[in-house]
Amino acid sequence: MYLSKSCIYAIRSALYLTVEKNSTFISIRDISKKLDIPFHYLTKILQTLSHAGIISSTKGPHGGVSLKKRPEKITLFDIICAFGCDVVFSQCSLGLDECSNERPCIMHDICYETRQVLLFNMKKKNLQQVVDNINSANFNLAKPSGNGRSLLK
Repeated sequence: MYLSKSCIYAIRSALYLTVEKNSTFISIRDISKKLDIPFHYLTKILQTLSHAGIISSTKGPHGGVSLKKRPEKITLFDIICAFGCDVVFSQCSLGLDECSNERPCIMHDICYETRQVLLFNMKKKNLQQVVDNINSANFNLAKPSGNGRSLLK
């Protein structure tokens, strides 16, 4: 499965907002630094999430972004769809335009079942569940400061 860099950064940003959910609005510059995402690139990513209704943003000295809904109500699939990456669940693994259920390529049946399971899980898993898994596995979303493992790249 291939997700664009924008989509991956969007998921990481949404997870970071979930971890920091007690803050009203979080500065985009702070997110950029913590997650090591270029500021201007992150701004465009967050704008897409805002247009998709996933985050809220506000301008000004105390501005920033926050989740628009509770993290339990936002699935990974919601974010993937905001970036048009949902095609990975339906496109041919070999990139063949003519591949379909009626005219399958050599990899179709092998990959179809895996894509369906992945699609089911992306629709089922919400941000809070993912953050709970991250916390229980002792991972960090941001740059590690100690011996913790990082989800950076």
